[in-house]
Amino acid sequence: MAKSKPESSAARPRTASASATKTAAKKTAAKKTAAAKTAATKTAATKTAATKTAATKSAAKKTAATKTAATKPAAAKPAAAKTAATSKAPSLRRVATRRAGPAPIDTLGASDVLARIVLFARSEEDLGEEMPRLIERLEQTADASLVPAMIGALDDDDPHGALWSVFYLLESFDDDYLAGLIAALPELADRSPRWAETAVLRIVNTHGEPEDCTDAFVAIAQRQRPPSRKRTSALLARMGKTNDGLHTAQRKILADLARAVNS
Repeated sequence: MAKSKPESSAARPRTASASATKTAAKKTAAKKTAAAKTAATKTAATKTAATKTAATKSAAKKTAATKTAATKPAAAKPAAAKTAATSKAPSLRRVATRRAGPAPIDTLGASDVLARIVLFARSEEDLGEEMPRLIERLEQTADASLVPAMIGALDDDDPHGALWSVFYLLESFDDDYLAGLIAALPELADRSPRWAETAVLRIVNTHGEPEDCTDAFVAIAQRQRPPSRKRTSALLARMGKTNDGLHTAQRKILADLARAVNS
């Protein structure tokens, strides 16, 4: 039987060298893989850290913006609230005034009472119970200073005759009434001729009576300036000539008054 030839010493070293080379290659590959994984991990960690940092900064900016926004309106709101409260207050007072209605008659001054009487006098509706209360209040509060306004309230358009109460109260002021009437007579004759004639004729009708005021009328009229005296005299003379409903005695008294005033 033939003997196998032993391997030569040169062949073994070559086998061992090849194995070592492979092993070294594997180790090198393993190191590269590990290095790559480590680099990848570091890169991921870096990205994560950067993301967290960016998120933190963004959150910080949002928080700061929120704080700023929350702080600014807080200072402005009280002023706005005050402005709103101030602007609403007058309107609330006006509403309360409207709801309260007219003031009670017993709290009104003479001028306000007279204004209400004038409104009632021009009304086409029934005057009801308020007019007597207004007249009573006017009698309580009126004084001589109200004479010009009361004469100014006389109006021929008085369907209910409500202004007669005002006229009677006027006559109670005696010389103050006569002075006010003489001063307003030309204007009254133009605006309300029936009231002007009524006022003058009631003075004329006192002639010769205990309450005769014709002399006082002449004396007060003579204190006017000449142009005013002349106008008053002409007005008296015209009434005596143009009023068809007068008695002869009344015409004579009017003529005498006209001459006396202008003398």
